[in-house]
Amino acid sequence: VRRVYPRGTIVIERCLRREHESGRRRFTISHECAHYIMDRAVPSAAFHREFDNERIYSQEDFKNLFSFRETQVDRMGAALLMPRFMVRNVVSMYGCTDRIPVYGDSVLRTADKLRIKQMANAMGVSFSAFLIRLRELGCLCYRPLAEYITEEMGLGQDGGTG
Repeated sequence: VRRVYPRGTIVIERCLRREHESGRRRFTISHECAHYIMDRAVPSAAFHREFDNERIYSQEDFKNLFSFRETQVDRMGAALLMPRFMVRNVVSMYGCTDRIPVYGDSVLRTADKLRIKQMANAMGVSFSAFLIRLRELGCLCYRPLAEYITEEMGLGQDGGTG
């Protein structure tokens, strides 16, 4: 069945209508609103897709999924859904006085990961969307993975395992 919706209509996939998908649903709606705002001069059909690590993607799929335009729209959608002042307020509310350390590309301490999940829930967004927004706003501090291994895990130090 093919349907044509009026211009400006946001159609949400059935899987995003489930209660536990509220964060992804909210981000998808803000992403589509960003399209509407950015495409007012030159409208073009587009839709937001989440990366699914269990799916096999073609080269064309990757091109569309990671296009510069979609990245811009994602960032604007994130800014609409999670304005800087709201993120800063939530970060402050959860007692984060310093930037949150990320070791290597993506390793977080267990307590920090839990805190980020709680902040994301408070904002009504997914963990990954909130983590990306924290990175964009400079709320993360990247450190060497070796520091995590030695200081957080206690490995590789004198008297440590090894």
